[in-house]
Amino acid sequence: MTSNTRNTAEAQFAKLRRVEDARNAMSQYRQEQAAIDEKTARLRAARLAREAEAGPTAGHQEQKKDAARPAAKPRRKTAAAR
Repeated sequence: MTSNTRNTAEAQFAKLRRVEDARNAMSQYRQEQAAIDEKTARLRAARLAREAEAGPTAGHQEQKKDAARPAAKPRRKTAAAR
């Protein structure tokens, strides 16, 4: 086998290996994403159940905290903006 033929064969093998690695990586990524989505759905359902059990007053208390905060002061104009 000549060195040119050998180099071509090695390049093709390396390319096939990269393609296979990419497929495996994508498969692993999709499995991990599916697990994350499942966990998120489970946690969301648990949070909604907790909020429903707590009643409507729990959400209103959070809004009252935000309303109690003083309004932001207006910014002063800088010398460049005048």
